[in-house]
Amino acid sequence: MKYVSNNNKSNTNNKIKPKNYTFIVIIIIVGVILVQMLPDLIAGISYTIKTKNIFPLLFYFLKIIVALLIFSLFFLSPYLISKLASKKAKKDSLDKIDFGNYKDYYREIINSYHPLLLSYIDDFELSKKDVYATLLDLKLNEYIKIEKDKIEIINDNYTTLPNSLVYLLDNINKGIILSKLSDIVSIEALNKELIIKRTKEIFTQIIVFFMTLIVLSTLIPIGFNFIFSINFDNSQILFLIFIILISIFSIFMAFGNLFALVYIIKTVRIQYKRTDKGNEINKKLEGLKNFLKDFSNLDKKSIDELNLWNDYLIYSVLFNQNKTLIDEFNDNFKNIV
Repeated sequence: MKYVSNNNKSNTNNKIKPKNYTFIVIIIIVGVILVQMLPDLIAGISYTIKTKNIFPLLFYFLKIIVALLIFSLFFLSPYLISKLASKKAKKDSLDKIDFGNYKDYYREIINSYHPLLLSYIDDFELSKKDVYATLLDLKLNEYIKIEKDKIEIINDNYTTLPNSLVYLLDNINKGIILSKLSDIVSIEALNKELIIKRTKEIFTQIIVFFMTLIVLSTLIPIGFNFIFSINFDNSQILFLIFIILISIFSIFMAFGNLFALVYIIKTVRIQYKRTDKGNEINKKLEGLKNFLKDFSNLDKKSIDELNLWNDYLIYSVLFNQNKTLIDEFNDNFKNIV
């Protein structure tokens, strides 16, 4: 039996990518702060015009700057800390070569594993480009035929393929769910001993975080009580210095704990890490990326040139180095994924 996927470009069920409203929210909050400060600013301008004394106006501008700095500290800092923690969590879950200057080259095709599995080993994620690369691989191996607006299965004997490829072929005409496909691929990677679960590491991180939180929650009040118990009658400046230092320490600890909490939440979501075997495959992938980037010209090759470039064209899509082919799939097969 043949499976055919007809993809109408005008289909109203196309998924719309959600917008990022973070910048809009920041602009609104800054706008509210400026509006609240506007009467003082107008008064300062008016007073400056009447008296020709610019210092009050400078004072009002200083108030606005201080208000924006306070906003940055208490509103933007947690957001930036969350971003940094997320980046570090992903970095720690992957191998160092993913984020270092890995300059080696590898030219051989990795025939032992299909594109979905290779992509998962690379960054523990699957995206549309990985599905597109796998479809090209299936076309090259004569399991499917890809035309302008449809994909047709031409080899029904695909049940012996890995489960992830069977799922992909079974759902070409229904819609592929990336999260489900990712679960299937992760099981394959586990079975091939390319990745292992991080359960013990995650548990250790959670224990360390809560122990640190308990210790800091105990030490900070003790520090404040100690400072207020000291007689500063003869040195108010020293008292002020102590207050500033303990306040800075408290803020630092608060943001530090926020960083640690976001880090743990993100690392808990990343359940796996590579084995030595997986790291060896990943090094080859990094080498292939470098080789294709520096020595090939595949960024504008189309699907019609698949038989000429074979696996290298597939890898160019897998490594996000061929925008032409990715855009071609996005335009013609919007509902596959």
